[in-house]
Amino acid sequence: MSLKLLKYKQEVLSLLLEHYSISFISTTLDRPSSSISNTIKRIKRKNYTHLPTKSSKLGSFFKITKRTKRAINRDLTRSSKEINKRIIEDNSLDLSTRSL
Repeated sequence: MSLKLLKYKQEVLSLLLEHYSISFISTTLDRPSSSISNTIKRIKRKNYTHLPTKSSKLGSFFKITKRTKRAINRDLTRSSKEINKRIIEDNSLDLSTRSL
């Protein structure tokens, strides 16, 4: 019985290292998600390997950086009645007025 548990832990660990979610792992191995999360906790407690933290999602990207956001907010606080088109031209941004 301990061999099955060892193999089960290895399968969970390999899928976890490939950045799959707990729900995907549970459907793949046909086990409940609580069992998968408990196994992950046991693996972390034993420190078998260095597990990855949550990775960034591959969603939409930001069109402007944090630095340009601060510059725009600074301009808006100085003159709140300034038009979006003028802000874009002053800061030479590659944005539409709607995005701003």
